[in-house]
Order: sequence, then structure tokens, then C-alpha cells
Amino acid sequence: MDDQFIYTEIFMQADKNKDGFLTFEELYEQMKKFGYKDEELKFKDHLEKFSQRDDKKLTKNEFLEAMHKAPHILHEAAELRRRFYQLDLNKDGMLDKKEMEKVLGCLGERVTVVELDLLMKKFDKRFRNNRSMKKMKI
Repeated sequence: MDDQFIYTEIFMQADKNKDGFLTFEELYEQMKKFGYKDEELKFKDHLEKFSQRDDKKLTKNEFLEAMHKAPHILHEAAELRRRFYQLDLNKDGMLDKKEMEKVLGCLGERVTVVELDLLMKKFDKRFRNNRSMKKMKI
């Protein structure tokens, strides 16, 4: 998916009343759903630089400009979080063995129980058979 499409999708989903403007609060909630974290983006400060009005709202074009000028690493981290959320089928914030096996199966990889155990141990230093997004540093 290309960046422009993702940014447009974020804006469109956040613009519930379809007036073409978003408050920072509306946008903030939608950005979290797309994997962005406030402390990384310094969200409000960054976006306020692009608002042309005093009403604390952004147009779609202002938002797109702001997103394109944000550091690329922030978008990459958000993409990893989005993928993690998709893989975390039971939404517990962890990837367990079953979820990892399903992911690998979707990728066409068939692994034995031993291989899966080794893979989980490689990512899970405490050997709890799961891996949280926080521990993966994304």
C-alpha cells in the first residue's frame, strides 16, 4: 500500500462528519488506530505547524503535507505496529505460538513443533511462549 493512500485513509476515516476538516483530537484517535504513537510524532506540535487557521483544524491537504514531512522512520514503526495488530488475533498484545504458526502458514512456511519452539525462544528471552509488541520495540 502506498503512503499517500494510507494517509488519505487515516484522514477519511477520522472525518466522521465529512466536512473536510479534522480537529487534532479526531485525528489523534485515528492515528493511534493506524499504529502511530504520540510520543514519537510529537503529534499535536507537528501537525499544528501545518494548520493555516486559528481554529485548530486541519484540511486533508494540510494533513497530507504534514505526514509527508514527518520523519520516515515514524511511518515505518507505525507500519510494523499495524502489522503486529493484524497478527495478534486474540488482541492480547502478544504473539503466541498459535498466532506465529498461522502467520508462517499464511506465508507458505510449514514448520515443525521443534522449529516453532526455537523461533519463539529466539524472540522470547523469558521463554513464556509469546512476544509482546512492546518487547519487540515497535
